[in-house]
Amino acid sequence: MSDVYLFVGPSLTPEEANRELAATCLPPAAQGDIYRVATCRPAAIGLIDGYFESVPAVWHKEILWALSQGVAVYGAASMGALRAAELHRFGMVGVGWIFEAFRDGVLEDDDEVAVTHGPAEIGYRPFSEPMVNIRLTLQQAEAVGVINSSARVILERSAKNLHYPRRDYAELVRLGAAAGLPAAQLEALRAWLPAGRCDQKRQDAIAMVRRIRADLAEGRSRPTTPAFRLSQTVYWERLRATVTTGEVAPAPTTDAVLEEARLEGTTFVQARQAAMLRHLLLMEAERRGLEPAPGAEEACVSALRQVHGLAAGEEPLQQWLRRNGLDEVGFRELMRHEAQLAGAARAMEADVARQLLEVLRVTGDYARLLAKAMDKAEVLRDVGTANAGGHRTAVAEEALLAWYFARNNSPVPEDVTTYAMAIGFARPEHFVQALRREHTYVQFKAARAQGPVPGRPAPAPGCSDRVR
Repeated sequence: MSDVYLFVGPSLTPEEANRELAATCLPPAAQGDIYRVATCRPAAIGLIDGYFESVPAVWHKEILWALSQGVAVYGAASMGALRAAELHRFGMVGVGWIFEAFRDGVLEDDDEVAVTHGPAEIGYRPFSEPMVNIRLTLQQAEAVGVINSSARVILERSAKNLHYPRRDYAELVRLGAAAGLPAAQLEALRAWLPAGRCDQKRQDAIAMVRRIRADLAEGRSRPTTPAFRLSQTVYWERLRATVTTGEVAPAPTTDAVLEEARLEGTTFVQARQAAMLRHLLLMEAERRGLEPAPGAEEACVSALRQVHGLAAGEEPLQQWLRRNGLDEVGFRELMRHEAQLAGAARAMEADVARQLLEVLRVTGDYARLLAKAMDKAEVLRDVGTANAGGHRTAVAEEALLAWYFARNNSPVPEDVTTYAMAIGFARPEHFVQALRREHTYVQFKAARAQGPVPGRPAPAPGCSDRVR
């Protein structure tokens, strides 16, 4: 059993935490997680990051229960600072400037520490900037003369008026320009930000880990007997009944996984390109306020089962989650992102289509595909099926699909409609028509390559005098 458990995410990585203190690092906390860890009776629990919107947040009562069991609970930086400001009178230990600001009423709104972030696979990398960091960064920029007081006030107000997923410095500078702030100040701010920006959440998180280390070293980690009595309500008993207790698995070591990917070369390059696209699509989904359509997340779960060959039932999926270092919360967030990505991709289809040909030219595929398209069009004209979209004698759709997927060394998907849309066809019948044209083309080319066969019609005139 570990002596210390830390809930970390976008504010601090497990690697940064473990440089300060040997601890078991877990993903951002959701409701029930503090209780689950507290049942292991560790010396201390450190709450830094926690979920608050997509799943139920850490409940105050589970922290109080941990304290009542003699488990020290510390909080800082993000969700930890919020809960510590609310529960410091009951024995929770708050650390850092953000905690003190909430405790003293300098900060009041939860959105001051809210960010959007990626999944565990990329170390919960933040996709937006917390308001508290923006405030302190702008104050520092004013203090060193990068911007003046009026510019700071306008930029601060502009950032606060943004929904938290849209907060970042590029957007802030753009809003400053729209508000008529001097271009020279905005350019100076842009140049100063990379080295000057303040990450108070990270600073507070590190301070908390160091505080736990010092308290453990001096024997001060165990809380005193609490001066409160925990009521055993029906809601508390329901929570306890739903939480699986026992040894808690640590968060995956993301640096180690990425190192292995880098050593494989191509795996890392392809994953990084896909990650860039994923990041941009999620940002666009947030910018447009796109939410998953009803049933979209369930469809993503079905698609994942099919791609990874997971049989029906709960256990195959649970095994997959364990192999991939995911818990239920992380999996729900992953599926929500998958649904958002699908929605954003559909919304941007027209914009993306304009870039496809440019990408194909850059990759060197355009000339090859153009040559085949021209050749196919000519062959289909020669055999008289250019407009019919297939053989004179139609092949059954099931046989056509079996032929196509066997050629690609993959089974026929259970949901052909979803597959067709995933590869860019607007309707499944368009996919089938394209398959008929491809089948006719391939069969005709194969027949011509074998030469005339007795009893088989010769290729149409005009086909044999060209080398392709």
